[in-house]
Amino acid sequence: SAGSVESAPLMPKFPPGSATTKPRSTDDPPGKPPLPLNEQEKAPAPRLATGSPEPNPMSSAASSASSSDIASTNTLKQSKQDHSVQSEVKGLPLDASPLPDATPILASGPILTRSSLRSLVMKKWHTSHWVRYGPTTLLVFRTEDDFDDWLRNPYHSQRQRDYLVKARLDFFSEMKKPDVRGFKMTEMKLKAYEKKGEPMHNFKLEKWTN
Repeated sequence: SAGSVESAPLMPKFPPGSATTKPRSTDDPPGKPPLPLNEQEKAPAPRLATGSPEPNPMSSAASSASSSDIASTNTLKQSKQDHSVQSEVKGLPLDASPLPDATPILASGPILTRSSLRSLVMKKWHTSHWVRYGPTTLLVFRTEDDFDDWLRNPYHSQRQRDYLVKARLDFFSEMKKPDVRGFKMTEMKLKAYEKKGEPMHNFKLEKWTN
């Protein structure tokens, strides 16, 4: 996502002979803007031009404040697109969680899994959706729709967003736990699980603990 940069606004110029200006002397170079009237009269607002204007001590404070406001606005506009979209949505609940960062998503696709005790005992495969999130994390969702909902729905609380993730394996964080010895992936095999079904490549991911 890219943020847009706003240029400094040009304040209106006052033509010579108007009620808020007074004429310059004949010694002034041509094209020089007219001077404002006395302090009792209304003075024109400071102008911000793209060139290099002459220093004006009366407008230095106002120009500094305006430059700070423009810099702050440009910084806010450089935030990521999905987070800016979430902030613009009206009617968000108070417990709405921030949207996940989509940058670490490296790969994703459909997969058949047996992760629950019931599915392991019944030897029944369930359609799921896997996501490689960063270099060391694997996320498994029940469906691809759950993955899209987890990634893009700004109305979910953190608890609702975490529920959409069926399984989360952060190998780097898991290895820091004292009771985790490591992980092992068995050799990939080709096997037909139904008499007339097509053979599928399968493997097991084991977690070793003390």
